[in-house]
This record gives sequence, structure tokens and C-alpha cells, in this order.
Amino acid sequence: MNNSFKLAVAAISICYVAPAYAAIETPTAIYKTADMDFGRIAQSKRAVVKKATAARFAVSGLPFVTYAITLPGSATIADDQSNNMEIGSFISSPASSGTLDALGTQTLNVTGILNVPAKQPAGNYHNIADVEVTINFN
Repeated sequence: MNNSFKLAVAAISICYVAPAYAAIETPTAIYKTADMDFGRIAQSKRAVVKKATAARFAVSGLPFVTYAITLPGSATIADDQSNNMEIGSFISSPASSGTLDALGTQTLNVTGILNVPAKQPAGNYHNIADVEVTINFN
């Protein structure tokens, strides 16, 4: 009598399917939603300093992303006769950096001071070059 045992081993193959995911996000962006406006200014014999109603920008991107704000040093506005006035002292809210909220948005307000010289000629003044507000996402 043969007391041998045969053991048959079957190869076991386990297969698992791993899902793959990707999210396409809207790139970070900034859009102007309101212009900076100094309103109507009466002609005067002396210099006048006028603060603007803020320009507004909608900043969007991924939630909780932070960004740095760079404002111009100055800007010039002119009428059709090439009479100029200088805008300076730009400030923003938030001040130097911002953080997008849980929805990935934030409003950025930018204002400045218009220096109106004495006896500035009457006219409609507008910027002669873009006033650049730069945001750098971190």
C-alpha cells in the first residue's frame, strides 16, 4: 500500500480595479466688476485732493488659495486736450494679500487719491493707460 498523498495547488489570481480620478479646476482669475470713479469735481482756484469710489475685482480660483496684491505707484488720467491729472496713494482691501474663501472667491477693492491742480481745465478725464492691479497666487 502506498501512503503517499498528492497535493494539488491551484494558482490564485486576485484582481482589483482601482478607479482613477481627475478634477479640472477653473484657473485662478481676476475680473473687474466696477470702475474706479472720482465723480464730479468743481473747478477750483486751489489744488484739490479727491478719494475715489473703489474699483472692484472678483478674484476666483481654488478654495483657500492665498495671493499677493501689487498696486501701481501712480497713474495718469487726461482729457481730450491732453490736460493731465495724477492718481496716487493706491490702497486695496484686502491690503497686501488675500485668501479665497471656501467657494474659491473674494472681492478685491482698489482705490486711490486724485491730485487736482489749481485751475484744472474742465473736461471729462479718463486713464490714458491701464491701471494694473497684479495678483500672484502662492
